[in-house]
Amino acid sequence: MQGHGIVAPEAVRAVRDHHERWDGRGYPARVAGAAIPIEARYVAIADTYSALTVARRGLPRLSRGDALREMAGSTGQFDPSLLRNLVLLLSGMEDKPAA
Repeated sequence: MQGHGIVAPEAVRAVRDHHERWDGRGYPARVAGAAIPIEARYVAIADTYSALTVARRGLPRLSRGDALREMAGSTGQFDPSLLRNLVLLLSGMEDKPAA
């Protein structure tokens, strides 16, 4: 990141820690809950939602509802309050295929 001029501590934390899990079984440091930087908790949710809803080679995209159900079933992975906010935000939106 530094090689591309990205040096903001918040950005570095978000990228470094977005594979941490709410239950402490993530990496690189196996931190849990509120000890995970908030930036990383947001990126973890956004990254997973994007991975589930964008068609990739060999993998079909999931609908918004299916992706949210999949994420909700990942007990211990995400900050529950942030995931709940995403569900509330997206639940009323029409599910259109990605362009």
